[in-house]
Amino acid sequence: MRFPPMLLCAVAAGGRALAAAITLGAPSHAAPAPTPATVTIGEQVWLARNLAVTTFRNGDPIVRITDAAAWAAAGRSGKPAQSAYLNEEARIPRDGFLLYNHAAINDPRGLCPQGFRIPTDADWTALERFLGADRAAFRLKSARGWPMAENGPGSGSDDVGFGGLPAGFRTQRGEFFLGGRVAYFWSLTERSATTTTAHMLFDYDAKLFRIEYDKAMGMSVRCIKA
Repeated sequence: MRFPPMLLCAVAAGGRALAAAITLGAPSHAAPAPTPATVTIGEQVWLARNLAVTTFRNGDPIVRITDAAAWAAAGRSGKPAQSAYLNEEARIPRDGFLLYNHAAINDPRGLCPQGFRIPTDADWTALERFLGADRAAFRLKSARGWPMAENGPGSGSDDVGFGGLPAGFRTQRGEFFLGGRVAYFWSLTERSATTTTAHMLFDYDAKLFRIEYDKAMGMSVRCIKA
């Protein structure tokens, strides 16, 4: 697989110019994208995998940022960005997902495939209610790929086919955390000008967690049918 070339850009952060490694996602002008795999859970239809797209729906590239300071600067300025966990390109074909900041998921050019959208907190709540509040995360987590936790296996039953993977997350400062242990998913439900609602699967718990997080963070995206 060929990845687009790295560009060296000057990024202003705190009044200091930084050399920041960023990569432009390469637009695809080949055949139309195949119909994405989906899973039906209750009355909802979700994509069967996390997003790993490098372009918006109109073909414009989403910048891939590897440098931590450049990631933080993009978050502060509201510029769309994506990255692989730990900037390891080999993870993309192997694991099949990327991490995106809030500006990317909220961009009017569209991140999800045609006919799909970013879920809201209400969508996640409906999913949780259908699966059962005490078992929602267990049923959403993949059966493999999670570690052993102190209270037992971290994996789930995946009986609904969601296949949630422990993709980890990227902080607003550009650091990577908890890959292999947690899955953080975006929602479009804002809590303030700088925060939104995220939904989490943990290795040690069967419940789906909800928390307010900074929009400059990098998290997984799972789209729902519009």
